[in-house]
Amino acid sequence: MRLLRSGWLRVLKVRPIMALGAAVVVVGFSGLTCAGTTAPITVEHPWFRFLLATLPAGGYMTLHNPTGQSAVLTAAQSEACGSMMLHKTVSENGQEKMVGVKSIVVPAHGSFTFRPSAYHVMCMRPSMKPGQSVTVTLEFEHLAPLTVEFKVYGATGRPHAK
Repeated sequence: MRLLRSGWLRVLKVRPIMALGAAVVVVGFSGLTCAGTTAPITVEHPWFRFLLATLPAGGYMTLHNPTGQSAVLTAAQSEACGSMMLHKTVSENGQEKMVGVKSIVVPAHGSFTFRPSAYHVMCMRPSMKPGQSVTVTLEFEHLAPLTVEFKVYGATGRPHAK
C-alpha cells in the first residue's frame, strides 16, 4: 500500500508539470501561428494621386476583411516614398487639414475605404510618375504584411470605371 501511495503521488507531481509544459508549448505555437498568418485582407483599386515630387502623394484603396475579427492597419511602407503615414482629412473652422492616425480598423466581415478628402496613405517625398505602378507594403496587427501594387495617376485622380 505504501508503494502504491508513493508511486501515485509521484505520478500526480509529474503530471501537472507535464501538463504545464504542454500548455506552454501549445500557447507558444498558437502565438507564432497567429503572428505569421497570411493576411486575409484583400485590396481593391489601390492608387496614388501624384502632383509634384515636392508635394506629398495621397494613396487610396478599399480594404476588405472577410474574417470574423477586426483587422488593424498600423503602417504602410514603400521604396517610392521617403516616408509614409496613415492620415485623415478633418474640417476645422471651415478649413480642411490633415492629421496623422496611429491605426485604422477594418471591421469583421466589412471593408474600409480610403478616399480623397477622407482617410488616405500619405507618401512624403514621392519618387513616382503617372502611369507607373508602385509597390506598397501594408502592415497589420497580428497579421503578416501585405504587399500591394498601387497605380499612379496625375492631379485629376484615377479614371472612373466605364
